[in-house]
Amino acid sequence: MRRYRIARDVGVLDAGERVYVAGLPEGPVVILDGPAVTAWRAAVGSQPADAAAVVADAAEIQRYTAALAEAGFIVEEDARA
Repeated sequence: MRRYRIARDVGVLDAGERVYVAGLPEGPVVILDGPAVTAWRAAVGSQPADAAAVVADAAEIQRYTAALAEAGFIVEEDARA
């Protein structure tokens, strides 16, 4: 079973309406708001397919969480780890 977790060397500040994510130490800082915040919160700690179940447009969220992983902000790992 696979799940998403925040990648090493990534800093996150969850400020309520916005989430700030950055590769450390050099960035850049990415500011997530609106549906991106929902996608981030749904993705971290969940299985890839389960993240989509949290929001109405499952296909869009799956693409977005895949993009977060591709950018290196979250990584998949064995859920038993």
